[in-house]
Order: sequence, then structure tokens, then C-alpha cells
Amino acid sequence: MLWLLVAGTLAAAMDVPPSGDLTPALSREAEGDSAGALEAVEAIVRAWPAEALPRLEAARLLLKLGTDLDRAEAHLDVAAPAAPDNPRLHNQRGLLWE
Repeated sequence: MLWLLVAGTLAAAMDVPPSGDLTPALSREAEGDSAGALEAVEAIVRAWPAEALPRLEAARLLLKLGTDLDRAEAHLDVAAPAAPDNPRLHNQRGLLWE
């Protein structure tokens, strides 16, 4: 029980959703703050580095903003083994190559 308290405190201190929930980041994007959304998604990526969905979202936002295509490709490379059959992975890679 004590570990839950410690984990919750650490997650709150990091300002990252403990579940890796992307909703707050995507809400920022919906409000027109794509750069802020990217920052929030990359915070989730740092907390959950092996998860494919945050990596896909980070790559999508980088492509949308048109910045740092090498970093977008790196996110897709890490997401590929975790979600090889995810059509979003292939779509994002196609957009990157385009």
C-alpha cells in the first residue's frame, strides 16, 4: 500500500499521467497548441519509453509541425517493434517519407 502512495507522489511530481494517458496532451492540440501538445506527449514518452502510442503521437505532432523529422523517424523506429501491425505506424512512416 505504501508503494502506491510513493508511486502516486512521484508521478504527480513529474507532472505526467501515471497511466500514460494522452487525453490532456491531445486536448492541448485541440485548443490549437500543437507545440504544447508535443511537449506533453514527449513527457509521456520519457515516462513510458516502451509504449508505442505515445511515440506514434509524438511522430504525428512532429510531422504536423514540420520540425525535426529525424526525431519523428526515431519515434517511429522505437514504436515499430511494439506495434508492427498498427496501420498508424505505416501511415506516419509514409508521411515522413513523403
